[in-house]
Amino acid sequence: MVPSKFNIIIPSEAGDFKYTLYNTFSDSQAQIGSDVLALLEPGHKIAAKKREKLLVKYAGSLKELGFLVENRKNEDKAVKDWFYQKQINQEELQITVLPTYRCNLACVYCFQSHIDTSEKNKNISKKTILRLVKWAGERMDSIHPRKLQLLFYGGEPLCRERDVLAISTLVSNEAKKRSIGLSIQMITNGTLLQVGFINTMVPLGLECVKITIDGTKDKHNQLRIGKNSKGTFDIIIGNLLKTKDKLKFIIGSNYNLENFNSIPKLYDHLIGIGLRKSISRVNFRPIFQGGTRYNCDVCSFSESDPSTQLWLYEEARKRGLETMDLLSLGPCGFHKRDAYTIDPEGKVYKCEGLIGMEGAELGDLYTGDIEEKSESFIARFDLFGNCGECGYLPICGGGCRYWAYVKTGDFFGTACEKKYFDFMSKEIIPGRAMA
Repeated sequence: MVPSKFNIIIPSEAGDFKYTLYNTFSDSQAQIGSDVLALLEPGHKIAAKKREKLLVKYAGSLKELGFLVENRKNEDKAVKDWFYQKQINQEELQITVLPTYRCNLACVYCFQSHIDTSEKNKNISKKTILRLVKWAGERMDSIHPRKLQLLFYGGEPLCRERDVLAISTLVSNEAKKRSIGLSIQMITNGTLLQVGFINTMVPLGLECVKITIDGTKDKHNQLRIGKNSKGTFDIIIGNLLKTKDKLKFIIGSNYNLENFNSIPKLYDHLIGIGLRKSISRVNFRPIFQGGTRYNCDVCSFSESDPSTQLWLYEEARKRGLETMDLLSLGPCGFHKRDAYTIDPEGKVYKCEGLIGMEGAELGDLYTGDIEEKSESFIARFDLFGNCGECGYLPICGGGCRYWAYVKTGDFFGTACEKKYFDFMSKEIIPGRAMA
């Protein structure tokens, strides 16, 4: 037997246990002493007899937890098989729809400034809606998913509220015909959210709405402003209070050096005005410049200080708020064959981060063969390419594909997150192992 390549060994202070052991593939954690470390870490010289005794004592448990494996070849095959099963899994069909590229805000860090929002391209047409619904039905017939996940994105989707309602109603009917569960979610800036809309959408399957609030009122209103240059904080809070008993919210916050320390104060404010039970989760992402535009919708954290991310995580947990798993960035929906993002023109992409980028679309709803193109597109990604020996591979998945394109000019290039994981694993894993 040999040590798994996905073992992460972290020095710790836990009495006789001087190390915390974490395996990113099996998700096992354990506290170990120097004797067990000698079995697992290359470079330790250990007498054959002593090694044999240690193996007799510990090998069974270490193998069961994934810290020891028969050989690296079999381990690589197991990871490749696991990744392939994630790619072809048909339990859930994921469709993200942008009914419009229009937005009623003028955020200072807008990350969609590269997209053509001219009159011709900005709103979905009735023809595209009907084709989308027909295609969704065909896809359900093809893979027979247990559940359809429908997500509305933008632009600001509620700039086309009637289209969101039309698509939801028609897709809901198609799912019911096939006895397939439907979960509808929406990402919105929250300024147009109304009780009447929610009352109509919940029976169709709306479960959750994600709304972005970038800290306290003064900080948020510096970043997320209307076309009239006025702040939006009070409008959003008012709409949350009106709809809080109807559904759950995810509160997202985008941060930079100026507003990050106000985000916990935002949480206190939301709890103080009675929104705690309505918040299912809080998320936070750094704003940074990448390529020709701002980025905050990218699944990459190595471009910013990870200690800020950790601090926000701890502040959220102190307040009893569920939040993101800082040790799991991938593999994301890009790698899933049956995950699609559809823009107002009917162009189909693999994820929201790629919309509007030349050469990133698979095709469109009218040309067909989207499923085959999706499978062919993701098959081009070599999971073990430049990352095959990295211990973080199972929780990173090779990094964000959009960020790989920004960094390398290639959607299938390397977007390394090792810096981030080196920091987070040392900060988080010892505590989890002791829990």
